[in-house]
Amino acid sequence: MLDNNNNTNYNWLKQTNTLDSINTFMLPTLSTQTKKTTSLIVDVDNTNKKSKTNTQTNIQNQQNDEEDDDIFRLKRRFLKDSGQLHDDNNNNNIKFLLFLAAYFARRQNEKKENEKQFLNEIKLKQENQVEKYRTYRIGELPDIQIRYSDIIIPLQALAQYDNHIARLLYASLFTSILNSLEDKLLPDEYFNLIQTIQHRFDVMLSQSEIFYPSFVAALLDIVLSKPEQIQISSQYISASTISSHLESVGILTIECFIRLNQQNESKLYINGPLKKKLKSDTDLNNQLYKKIDQWLELAKCYRSLANYDDVRGIFSQTPGLKSITLRAIEEESHTDFLLALNSYVTALEQYPLTDETLNDSILELEHEFWTQSMLNCCNQLNNWTIMSKHIFIDNTTFDTLWSNAHQLNYLMPYAIRAKLKLLITGNEKEQLEQNDLCQFFNNLSTNSNNTIITGNSETTFVKRSYIEKQYPFELATFFLYQKDFDRAKYYIQYAKEQFLLRWSTLSRLSEYGRKTTIQLIQPYYELDQFLVFIEQNLPLLKSLENRYLTNNKNDTTTRDLFLERVHYDLLSQWQLPDVIRSSIQTWDDIVTNRSLFLD
Repeated sequence: MLDNNNNTNYNWLKQTNTLDSINTFMLPTLSTQTKKTTSLIVDVDNTNKKSKTNTQTNIQNQQNDEEDDDIFRLKRRFLKDSGQLHDDNNNNNIKFLLFLAAYFARRQNEKKENEKQFLNEIKLKQENQVEKYRTYRIGELPDIQIRYSDIIIPLQALAQYDNHIARLLYASLFTSILNSLEDKLLPDEYFNLIQTIQHRFDVMLSQSEIFYPSFVAALLDIVLSKPEQIQISSQYISASTISSHLESVGILTIECFIRLNQQNESKLYINGPLKKKLKSDTDLNNQLYKKIDQWLELAKCYRSLANYDDVRGIFSQTPGLKSITLRAIEEESHTDFLLALNSYVTALEQYPLTDETLNDSILELEHEFWTQSMLNCCNQLNNWTIMSKHIFIDNTTFDTLWSNAHQLNYLMPYAIRAKLKLLITGNEKEQLEQNDLCQFFNNLSTNSNNTIITGNSETTFVKRSYIEKQYPFELATFFLYQKDFDRAKYYIQYAKEQFLLRWSTLSRLSEYGRKTTIQLIQPYYELDQFLVFIEQNLPLLKSLENRYLTNNKNDTTTRDLFLERVHYDLLSQWQLPDVIRSSIQTWDDIVTNRSLFLD
């Protein structure tokens, strides 16, 4: 048998039975030959076992041949498998190389995109980075001269995102420049500059269309910083602050003017010469006119806040007014709007503006106050007939209301509201009389380039833009009445955008303005909800219309389905008014629109 060492020491790589791979290539040495010879000579005892040894040798040779065959068979199989593995490895290597190429290409593109994004972020950070170069203790003067632009530019960038900061920055810069010019200019030049600024402020407040609250507040802040030099018209102050819900700022400004005038009068009376004490009737009338004008405009601001206690106090102490005015204010303060309306109408009839009283400036101021108060009472009572009658007198039309800023700001809202209410809820005769409103809105909505000739030669485009900004809800209601659902949907979306813009600009301190503005949400929502309902159920409405046209009374399925959808989509979601927080005007709009929906 083979020795066990032959199996354990077989070198499969060289296919030899050696102890190590080094002895494989060595020649036989003398020691190995002598050892073999010695074994043949010295071992005498083995001669008797020669035949047995030959037999064992033959068996071993046979086993060795079989093992050699197995070894060579294993070798052939190993070589064959190695060839197939080599081919497979080549294919796998090609696929792997293609995968690596695509992977690294993708990684390179991602790396480039990340680098590009990183550079953009670095650039953006560098643009918005605020670097602090020096720190000074309180009261310590800087050791370098800082340019004004280095301070103004970051504040200007900050003002782009905050209306309150923009208001403070604009007023502060304007006042600082004005103070520096006061020291550099001559007295006459500075006086002319102040007169120009005062005139420009009057123009901006009188011709404004949207009365942006931050801008109006900034102008009044500048006026309050120089009240002795810049004194603009009290009418423009009250009109702009009431429209922008800044009544508190308007009250502060007008009261500052009144206090300064009283101080100047007292100083002039005590220290002035005798010839200035004995003024002419014209000077006294002008002074009284200015005083009454300021007190009346102050009363308008207080009445806009529903503060009738201060309104009564103002009229009880203001000289030169009619007694009927004080009585009407007393009735209005007790929310007896019907008696107040009768008093104002009586005052307008007893003291009309004629050629004889045309030069009476105080009566003209009081007459204007009566008109505005009468319209306010009509609005509280929802008496649209009297309101329309007192607005459209002496051939007054919508085009003539554009003649001046007073009619545009005070009369136009009441005119559109009264005409629209009579068009929707009036009888057949009243609806026919509102044809001028339909013509006015339809002309503005057309894309014509014709110019409407007015006192200021305004174009149709300018009028349309103004009406759309100021009265988008009224336009949506009007086109819904005309069953023009596309235009109605456009204007109600625009109304919601204008509401969000107006709400974002309101001051947090304007409690009354925020309270009145937030009430617009429900009528806007219900009108938008109804238009969505019409859009979703348009096929059903057409089927229902065909049913009534064909007089098919047997088809009750369509009618029942429509009534069911009306109940679940509209009626079940309508809410009742809040007794405390809901105003009469808002709920009159809601009820009017609901009747229009169900018509």
